[in-house]
Amino acid sequence: MRQQSSWALAILFALAFALAACGGDDSPVSPSPPPPPPACQTHQTATITVKNETGHNAEVLIDDSTVGLLLPGESKIFTITAVTMHDLIVRDPSSCFLGHCSQCQWNVSRPVCSTQTYVCT
Repeated sequence: MRQQSSWALAILFALAFALAACGGDDSPVSPSPPPPPPACQTHQTATITVKNETGHNAEVLIDDSTVGLLLPGESKIFTITAVTMHDLIVRDPSSCFLGHCSQCQWNVSRPVCSTQTYVCT
């Protein structure tokens, strides 16, 4: 009887040891995925800041489309398609006469994820 209980105890011990060895937390951990790229890289964009230091209200046009109105001393940030030439115009709409306006004008092309400030005085 003692021999049977010794075998049963040995089997129980071996089974417990095997289960403990298999259920541990020593499994390899996979590395974290890399962070996603910034939105400006994904969408191929850049930002420009336009500042109005003219002393009067100024209309902001990008590629002949009005995108904002700046009060004197105000600045705004705009997102543009990167590596593409854009026409940036800041003008006083009250000064326009027969299609001619008092304005600042730039041809803008910026690298992806870059920023640049344009000041109209």
